[in-house]
Amino acid sequence: MNSKFRKIGKNNRKDRRQRQELSLARWWEQYLSRILLGLVVAILISLLFPKQIPYYATNLPLFGEVATEEVVAPFDFYILKETSEYKAEKNRALEALIPVLKLDRQRKADILGRFRSLITEVERHQATGLILEEKIDQLHRGFPQLERKDLATILEGGSVGPATDFISFWLDSLLQAGIIANSAELPSSPAGKFELHNGEKARLVLREGILDVEGAKSLLERKISALTATGSSFRRAIMGVVFSLLEADLFYDETQTERRRQQILAAVKEYKGVVSRGEVIVSAGEKVGPEAAAKLRSLIQTKARIESPSLLKALFPFAGRVLLISFPIFFLGLFLRFFKPRIFEKLANLLLMALLLLILSIIAHLLNQSDLLSKYLVPLAIVSMLLTILFDLEVGLVATLVFSLVVGELYRFDLELVVVSALAGTVAAFSVREVRHRSRFYRPILYTSLAYVVFIYLMESFKLKAPVEILPQCAFGLANGFLSPILTIGLLPFFEIAFGLTTDITLLELSDLNRPLLKRMALEAPGTYHHSIMMGTLTEAAAKEIGANSLLARVGAYYHDIGKMLKPEYFVENLMGSKNKHEKLAPSMSALILEAHVKEGRELAKKAKLPKVVSDFIEQHHGTSLMAYFYRKAIDQGADPAEIESDFRYPGPKPAFKESGIVMLADSIEAAARTLEDPHPARIRNLVTKITSDKFQSGELDDSNLTFKEMHIIEESFIQVLNALFHHRIEYPEQTPEEDVKKAPTI
Repeated sequence: MNSKFRKIGKNNRKDRRQRQELSLARWWEQYLSRILLGLVVAILISLLFPKQIPYYATNLPLFGEVATEEVVAPFDFYILKETSEYKAEKNRALEALIPVLKLDRQRKADILGRFRSLITEVERHQATGLILEEKIDQLHRGFPQLERKDLATILEGGSVGPATDFISFWLDSLLQAGIIANSAELPSSPAGKFELHNGEKARLVLREGILDVEGAKSLLERKISALTATGSSFRRAIMGVVFSLLEADLFYDETQTERRRQQILAAVKEYKGVVSRGEVIVSAGEKVGPEAAAKLRSLIQTKARIESPSLLKALFPFAGRVLLISFPIFFLGLFLRFFKPRIFEKLANLLLMALLLLILSIIAHLLNQSDLLSKYLVPLAIVSMLLTILFDLEVGLVATLVFSLVVGELYRFDLELVVVSALAGTVAAFSVREVRHRSRFYRPILYTSLAYVVFIYLMESFKLKAPVEILPQCAFGLANGFLSPILTIGLLPFFEIAFGLTTDITLLELSDLNRPLLKRMALEAPGTYHHSIMMGTLTEAAAKEIGANSLLARVGAYYHDIGKMLKPEYFVENLMGSKNKHEKLAPSMSALILEAHVKEGRELAKKAKLPKVVSDFIEQHHGTSLMAYFYRKAIDQGADPAEIESDFRYPGPKPAFKESGIVMLADSIEAAARTLEDPHPARIRNLVTKITSDKFQSGELDDSNLTFKEMHIIEESFIQVLNALFHHRIEYPEQTPEEDVKKAPTI
């Protein structure tokens, strides 16, 4: 016995551990992804802060603002120049930079030596008794770069002495001046001058005075052509020889030039003054001018420089910004988790909000960088209206507050912007809470524009600004309020399709009884059509009473039974006095037909491209409830109740939200109410109470989030509507037509 109890205890501990592991895995899957999403959004928004200033004290005013308190220098620091100013000064200083060219004297001596050596060899071979070909062979072995035909011409041309002296003079002159390989490779020189170093002294040369190899060849060609005492063939040959020996002896000295560049840049000071410790930078109530703004900016940058360069110090400002932005974001997440769990559970909804916040932050950042545009152009009202229409008013209001705080943080905790954005966004959210037609956005345009103008005027007037300064800001707000609803109309279909959302506007379009599916149902399954319309009345009233989406409940009721159109004759409401076909079928076959209308309805919804939230009603309106009539019929025919029960249950799932739970109740109650022979109020009440209690006790409503209080309100709403639909009329004795007119009741 003891071993048995130990085994039971061990199994219980194992089950408890497995449940804990399952709970942890579910938490990991459901919450970690959302926490990471919020953190990534906070990091991305933090990157929009200015990178050159890791932090900026919120009590330090900016240029053009009025200081609320006196700012005193806490230490000595330089007044740093603006980045653009400092860069311009460096560029002006670099205009005096003269690049350095270096003359290779050894290269010059080598070229002249090779030329004189060639002439000496030519003269020596001319004096020998060798045949011409042997002379050419010996010379070519010593000077392989020379053409054989040029050597032959020179050897046969007689004395080369006079021409040699003339050519040596000009070749020496050109090499002494310097020949560069290609003048296009010369570095840029703002002054157009270069400093040429020949190893002994330096001299300045103009860019136009520097010859490259091609230019030197052209000059030598002109000079050699002037030797009229020699033949033209000899001149061409000697030119070929000289050109083959000619090389560049002038080169750009990049190292020396860069050293001079650094010296020039080092001479340009990064600062333009000094602020001493204890010096008043700006007094309380004083408007910050250009000089004071430069001192404040220099104070912050200097403080950042003198801080310890540790990794922690470098990351601390950024981590602080991330945490600061994370707080309102995670507040929105907590609100959705506890008050809007259906929205929170769908990750696509959170991705939508994250995308809107990022886009809004980027727009705010770009506007903050512009000197011409106003901060009141931040389109927060678009976000307010989009989230209100896509979800509900509560989500729109909370998101408006959260997004306003984030935008305010990007603007250095600008109170005016936070207040104006939050208030105008609130007005925008309220203005679209009941907008169910795209053509009725004129009211949001009017209300949002008026809200921006009024709130901007109030906030700006508190700063004692003149009307001429306030009116331009009001104009920006007016433009924002006018454009936001228009852009919302354009963006709404994109977000509906991209994130699988369904707005009241779309639902209202689906509620049109002239829609193809509803018209088809009216023709092919008129009883089901009438039943669905009656259910729409019941569900809409009940949903409105408990604060659920009444339009969604009505549309769900309209489409919940569209699967019956394929076999309408197998459903009692469509018999119209004809014989019931289920009498000839086995109970199991009847159950399959009933179950099939759910699957077939889902397929019809898919083909008609109905939103998922509407097709959910088709799958959930029966839940996993029992087909009691056919189940009892099967038992009466001898079937085992335990074995067949699962065959006579709908596949589910159970209603997963309040509206589908209401539709489940209305479906059963409306069908049962039509069978009452004498629908007195007491009988209707008993019927509604019994069916509601049965559905609740069977667990079919466990996932619908309906509370006991809401169940009671739904019951009362159903009773009231059914009493109105089945009210009794007073019976009058038969009368003649004349008596009918005389005795007709006045009400």
